Amino acid sequence: MNYGVDKILDAISDANYTGNDKKLKRSWKRLRDALRRWEYFEWEEVDAPKGMPENQEGLMWIKILKWDSSIDERNKLIGEIVCLFYPNSD
Repeated sequence: MNYGVDKILDAISDANYTGNDKKLKRSWKRLRDALRRWEYFEWEEVDAPKGMPENQEGLMWIKILKWDSSIDERNKLIGEIVCLFYPNSD
């Protein structure tokens, strides 16, 4: 069970494309909550590492705080800064 992550990602993409900031903020919260329940995954948004593109539409740098995945050993990423992104369909 993935707690509707696919639908949440679709909502994020749609809200971003249409410029609906309220829906975008709500969808990111839903994604964070779903991942917390499904993968025991928690993160915080951070500034982009030096020399990397800044946080922007479709791209967010995060620091992984907790990830107790039942799939593999993703817990090895705890403390790492990684980039979340989704492709733009344009």
